Amino acid sequence: MSEVEKHQMLIEHLLDAYAYYQLVTDSKGKPLDYVFLDVNSAFEEMTGLKKEEVVGKKLTEIHPGKNDGFDWISAFGQVALKGESVNFQQYFEPTDCWYDVIAYSDSPGYFAVLFRDITERKQAEEALRENEQRYRLLVDHAGEAIVVVQDGIVKYANPATFRTFGYSEEKLGSKPFVEFLHPEDRNYAIEEYTEVLNGKIIKPSFKIRVLTEKETIKWIEFNAVPIEWENRPAVLGFARDITKSKQAEDELRNSEEKHRRLFDTMVQGLIYQAADGTIISANRAAERILGFSLEQMQGKTSMDPHWQMIEENGTAVPGTEHPTMIALRTGKKVGPVTRGIFRTDINDHVWLNITAIPLFQPGETEPYQAYATFEDITTHKQAEEALQQAHLRLTTVVDSIDAFVYIADMESYEILFVNEYGRRLWGDITGQACWKTIQKGQDSPCPFCTNDELIDKDGNPTGVFAWEFQNTISGRWYECRDRVVRWHDDRLVRMEIASDITERKLAEQKLADYTLELEQLYRQLDAELDKARQVHERSLPKTLPTVEGISFAAHYQPAQKMGGDLYDVIHKDNKLIFYLSDVSGHGLDGAILSVFVKHAIKSYISITQPHNITPAEILRHLAEQFGKEDYEEELYFCIFIAVLDLDTLELSYCGAGFQEKMLLWLSPGDRLALSARGMFITSYLSAEILTLKDQSIVLNPGTTMFLTTDGLTEQRAQGVHYGERLPDVFYANAQLPAHQAAQAIVEDFRHFNNGSLQGNDDITFLVMQIDK
Repeated sequence: MSEVEKHQMLIEHLLDAYAYYQLVTDSKGKPLDYVFLDVNSAFEEMTGLKKEEVVGKKLTEIHPGKNDGFDWISAFGQVALKGESVNFQQYFEPTDCWYDVIAYSDSPGYFAVLFRDITERKQAEEALRENEQRYRLLVDHAGEAIVVVQDGIVKYANPATFRTFGYSEEKLGSKPFVEFLHPEDRNYAIEEYTEVLNGKIIKPSFKIRVLTEKETIKWIEFNAVPIEWENRPAVLGFARDITKSKQAEDELRNSEEKHRRLFDTMVQGLIYQAADGTIISANRAAERILGFSLEQMQGKTSMDPHWQMIEENGTAVPGTEHPTMIALRTGKKVGPVTRGIFRTDINDHVWLNITAIPLFQPGETEPYQAYATFEDITTHKQAEEALQQAHLRLTTVVDSIDAFVYIADMESYEILFVNEYGRRLWGDITGQACWKTIQKGQDSPCPFCTNDELIDKDGNPTGVFAWEFQNTISGRWYECRDRVVRWHDDRLVRMEIASDITERKLAEQKLADYTLELEQLYRQLDAELDKARQVHERSLPKTLPTVEGISFAAHYQPAQKMGGDLYDVIHKDNKLIFYLSDVSGHGLDGAILSVFVKHAIKSYISITQPHNITPAEILRHLAEQFGKEDYEEELYFCIFIAVLDLDTLELSYCGAGFQEKMLLWLSPGDRLALSARGMFITSYLSAEILTLKDQSIVLNPGTTMFLTTDGLTEQRAQGVHYGERLPDVFYANAQLPAHQAAQAIVEDFRHFNNGSLQGNDDITFLVMQIDK
């Protein structure tokens, strides 16, 4: 599984809703809208919007005319433009919900959003505020001591506090609360107070000793939570006198602690019920599995309607027939049995594997208690159901794929499924042997069958096996991707997705002709090293194309006898393609790489329709072709490619290892520096792992662009790199005609470089200007 697939799987299984967007701006970069690019399952569940309903659409198309008083587009626009992450809570009117939102940007113009529904929490907070007065009355009449401690001083105490602590209200508030505690417990109390105040509650309660006004010792049990008191942090404490029970508690602690450790750490749920079915105790696993706390379960019986127990076929199980009740009634072990229990928090049943065992007092035949152990098997049952659903989804999805998809038994070769595309080619061949129907001249399974490639020696699937084959019936070429999948009856079967690549094969033949031309040129270079310089010079354009409304200027200064930089401008229909490349080395290898880059780009553009020409696809083609050549692994090249649509003035660009930013002067004066960095192209790295993604911007008349290799910016003089002053020089001259702007930069560099245009590296730059 690739890193991209792992990343996609992680996103798909997030509990939080996830959406990925592209920002839409106006010509000045102001956020106007954003487009849905991807959402996960949690997004669909939380919003009720399906992925196919939103992907590719704008927010204003999904929620037209909705305004909840919060500018979502502006808020997320800042994230996408500035690369800053944000976290906030906000009400969203279209769904009538509150959300906790996290947004971040992984690339300029793009951003991701994670959010979760906090509506219930918000409603609870509002209810708490409304009932504050009612609670205050309850607190004043409570039998339990309730105090508020702020800055170590008791700021509030209810009447029960004075009885519990044995002090008057005036004395309790006269000095730090720790002075009323036993000296041995003061440090501990301060630590607990600090933890609670900071929101780090270690235990639900703690016990300390207090010294009453008559200097007697009382044991007090405290429950404490952090609160805001008069707009400042404080601790709310609940205290009760446990002096009488403390001695008995200490005596039982050792034996009970051993039992509790086992009880609470069990993976299985465990519940004890009295002879009448009343729940006495439950461990933490039981709380987690059943969705109730021990406090909520204590005192309930199997007759409680909350359980809603059902059998596997959905039949309701009355309380008297719960496994524990049967064990109490019969005195015999029950189970293991599978039963469903309804959980109100998820509004669904969870499936349990339950065993109930009666307990007897010595010499008695009637159980005095019973306990039930159970484990959650919901995931297992859901997996069984999901397998059936997956089969249905598979047939729906693959019928929409524009490729031949079929599934065959790996032993009998029987075709179990063929999609709509395949039925148009071969008819309904379900139930027939694949080697008899989709190939000809076969009297047994095909010798090129991939079954052995898809299963390892232990019978485990090996993943996707990709291969190409020319069909023996139609003569057309197909790119096949085979893998083992699990059929609905749990057997492993072979699925093949075959895409028609006949047209690509024809194009590859044309590319092969260009490759042959390159190979002949390489042989000449090997024989005549001195001609390498001429080869590189021929790779540079003698003139730049004449395009109405566009002006060019270029400058090239090699570092040695033969340079390694390359640039070109190509005009095809309504597209203007220009690029700068910096290859490794400045000798024969550099010349060869320069020639390769130029011919590979030229050949790709010559066989590609203009509407399909994009910077990323050109780079991907370059990387694939470079990987097929027998170059040394240490050879590489960096390149920046841009494509300008002459009709719309939309500039798309992409880079591979190119570190320098393209400088833009947008009339009437906006200044931009566009980055397109990525991994450089080398035969050491496969084309598949390159991150190639087009970025775009709409230009306007009067725009001047400047693009350079690193030889110009990294030239150093008197401890300063020229790149530190280059932007100011360019922007100061950007309104001049292209050739004058270029000459201004040349002369400024000469002055900076002590009167010389010769640098330590090749110096190459290109100026392009859109006429006003």
